[in-house]
Amino acid sequence: MNDYLTYQKHTRYTHFIIKACFYFIIISVFLISFLIYQKAKFLGISFFILISLIFTYAYFIEPYNLKVSEHKINFNFYFSQIKIIHISDLHLGAFLKEKWIKEVIHKINQLQADFIFITGDLMDRRKQVEIDRYISILGLLRAKSGIYAVLGNHDQSKEIKELLNSLEKIKIKVLINESEKISLNGFHFWILGVNDPYIGRDNLKLALEGIPEDNFKLLLSHSPDILRRIESKKINLILAGHTHGGQVRLPFFKTLIPFSTYKEINYYSSGLFKIKDSWIYVNRGLGMDNLPFRFLSSPEITVLKISGKKLE
Repeated sequence: MNDYLTYQKHTRYTHFIIKACFYFIIISVFLISFLIYQKAKFLGISFFILISLIFTYAYFIEPYNLKVSEHKINFNFYFSQIKIIHISDLHLGAFLKEKWIKEVIHKINQLQADFIFITGDLMDRRKQVEIDRYISILGLLRAKSGIYAVLGNHDQSKEIKELLNSLEKIKIKVLINESEKISLNGFHFWILGVNDPYIGRDNLKLALEGIPEDNFKLLLSHSPDILRRIESKKINLILAGHTHGGQVRLPFFKTLIPFSTYKEINYYSSGLFKIKDSWIYVNRGLGMDNLPFRFLSSPEITVLKISGKKLE
């Protein structure tokens, strides 16, 4: 725990220094261009320098500027605290370096979670890679009570059987429109997983079959598009990804690229939300899609500590 607190403190200082330096450089460029050069051609040079700095930051720094987001949620059920790690959108084989992925896994293992949940896009469909080689890296993950995953749109390739076999070898349970009953410290609840709703392969009704309405239900979905389906369903906690938090954002804008057809996705692009009786967390992901850039949307490990009422 001390290591984790030290890591959090160090990370906060690192983020502050990086941001302070970045904004200082931007302000300096504008001041120098205004006070000294005052000519269009020099303003053009300054603009070029600014854009170069932004691209450098977005390519070399932010994609590896990992953040650990921690949240506590209380539910009206009787159970002791359960610690969950939620990660998403690794896009293995695309842009991220293997060494960095292993460092992320090491950090996850240090957090000593009861469960690890991965909400899709483990692989990148645009890259021809050795699935076994990259999935074996995930075999380094450790959780006390199990690791579960769902498929994302990038996982739906002709190699899907190979992917599922590789995940089975390293004991990561993939839920495809199905559920599994869990018993932990006397508390019984259900983990549900749907195939990707972004491409219309989800079947929440099938996943809910046989589950009593008043039981605690935790749903894994690659995309927040699943929110369209839960209005009449009692789902206590929903974990999703897919959006990358926008991946590239501008100040004061939630996201430039929606990454979803869900009409409220600009609001639900990342973070913790509550809709009626359901809590939803949308993870920003670890990897990148299309281009190897992140800006104002750092990669993320989510730590959720969920608790119920104490047993008397």
